[in-house]
Amino acid sequence: MLLHQTIRGISNKIDEFRISLSSNAPQVICLTEHHLMTEQIGNEYLGQYTLGATFCRQTYEHGGVCIYVSKDIQFNNINLEYNKEKDLEIWALKLRLLSSSFTTICIYRSPTGNFTYFFNQSESILKKLYKTST
Repeated sequence: MLLHQTIRGISNKIDEFRISLSSNAPQVICLTEHHLMTEQIGNEYLGQYTLGATFCRQTYEHGGVCIYVSKDIQFNNINLEYNKEKDLEIWALKLRLLSSSFTTICIYRSPTGNFTYFFNQSESILKKLYKTST
C-alpha cells in the first residue's frame, strides 16, 4: 500500500501524522509540500520508516517532496536531475518487494510554477522510467 499526502508543513503535524499511520500502515509514504530544508528533513522520525528520497528547496520557501519506505523494503534512489524549484519537484525510488520491482515517483508543482516545463519534463521522465518489467 502506498500513501500520498500533501502535508503542507510536516514539522507541526508529525505527531498527528504518525498516529494516523498506526491503524493502516502503508509500505510507502509520499509527501509533498513538506516545507523542510535539507538539514531539517533527516530529523523527522516516522517510526518504522526510512527516509528513502527527498528534494528540498534551496531558494524558495515551502514545497519539497520526500518518500518514506517501510524499513523491511529494499530500495534504490533514482535521481532524475529534472528538479526545478516551483516548476517540478520530483524524486523516484525503485522498490523490491518479493520477486517484483516497482518504481515510485513523488512529484509536485507549485500553483505558480511553469506548467509547460512541468508537463514536458514529466512526459520525458515517464518515458525514461517506463519498463514493462516494473
